[in-house]
Amino acid sequence: MDKKQKVSIVNVEEQNTYSALEQAVELIGGIEDVIPQGSKVIVKPNLVMSPTELCVTSPFVLEAVLRLVSRTSPREIAIGEGSADSYTWSAFRINNTYDIATRYGARVVDLNIDEGIRIEVPSQTGRDYVMLPKTVAEADVVISIPVFKLWMNDLLPMSVSLKNLFGFYGARYYGHNKNSYELATTEPVRTLWGEVGTERGIHHPTVEQSIAAINLARTSDLTVVDALEGSNGKGNYMRMDILIVGKNPVATDSVALAVAGFVPEQYKHIKMCSEMGLGPCRLDDIDVVGEPIEKVQFDLSRLNGNVLEMPLDFCLDRMSMGELGIIGHGLKIYGFLAQEAPPGTTKKEAISTLMGVMRKENYIERALELLPETGWTVLNLIMERGGTSGNYFDILHTYTDDTGESNSFWAGLRSMIRLGLVYVFHGQYKSYVLLAEGVVRLACERARTASAPKVTD
Repeated sequence: MDKKQKVSIVNVEEQNTYSALEQAVELIGGIEDVIPQGSKVIVKPNLVMSPTELCVTSPFVLEAVLRLVSRTSPREIAIGEGSADSYTWSAFRINNTYDIATRYGARVVDLNIDEGIRIEVPSQTGRDYVMLPKTVAEADVVISIPVFKLWMNDLLPMSVSLKNLFGFYGARYYGHNKNSYELATTEPVRTLWGEVGTERGIHHPTVEQSIAAINLARTSDLTVVDALEGSNGKGNYMRMDILIVGKNPVATDSVALAVAGFVPEQYKHIKMCSEMGLGPCRLDDIDVVGEPIEKVQFDLSRLNGNVLEMPLDFCLDRMSMGELGIIGHGLKIYGFLAQEAPPGTTKKEAISTLMGVMRKENYIERALELLPETGWTVLNLIMERGGTSGNYFDILHTYTDDTGESNSFWAGLRSMIRLGLVYVFHGQYKSYVLLAEGVVRLACERARTASAPKVTD
């Protein structure tokens, strides 16, 4: 019996993305069989559009991958992309790709203008061949770095590694938005003369067939799913701080879909790629190592409705040791934790100590009683304007406009932070505020008793 394809899920601790990537790759058997010494390597991030709020590959993950590749003594490293609705050269500049590339001796390639090499593909894909960029065709190793986000619709819910290779459909042949050849006739307002290409676009016959075609022409040898943040693809985010890594793109995408709350084999593009021999899509046929799916799972579609609260352990897992120490100090100040209680030498120990106090049935209620008036004012604004579709700065500016100053805002915010009631996150595109699960209900109950400043239910 063939060995199962391994896919690893690893937490990024203390923002050490490179360490997490090293661990993730070791869990699936190391990098040596993927990148032999002297290889020509192309790294494919997702920079489909720039600037954007809709999620592209984090520069931190891109740099971690380049650092790992550089240790294998490659003959050449290229960073390649073919952006769709913006020019690739601009996407590289806006996302600091040139700056990162110089640190690892990598060249930067716009795949939209690269010469194409004709690669035959099975007719079931709806086309007989793909014009593959020469840089890709000549590479020994392809590394795909997709982002953990929702994409199109219920039929094709996520854009992960398989679809990330749409950047290999160069504009020179497939039009600048990868569908311009057809649009030039049907909806010319959506394209430009001189950018329509000569080949059938990616939406014809179907997106699923085009995904299969490009991966059959040249699939990835290593997939690193950037799940530092999860996104609904519409500008809302949840800090995840995980990497999902595998040597088979179908298996890796299937695990990513499962982490996002989907059943992978139910989706046509995954099933089609699997049936055409690109890899397994059933979780029973995949060896998931590292963190279990159940522990890191988050339904990305929840972001469509704005997430305001998350479980306490989820929030604490994403804090640094220094921040956990601040909460521990706060618990000692208010008598929840003995002064002599050890802080814990590891993150796991520190979280265990805090959870032992903060999971008690009446903890949140007692903590809310300790908030100063400024804390209640800020909490009220967070409940009105916070969450993953809210914005930290909107809350701050509203408070400042109402009071004429901002120092008390930060004092009020800190009063909740050191009690573990509020968690502030910052990503590539926005800052937002989450509350520990249960805070809203208890704050509103307290407000109804008129024993605290009025809050909004």
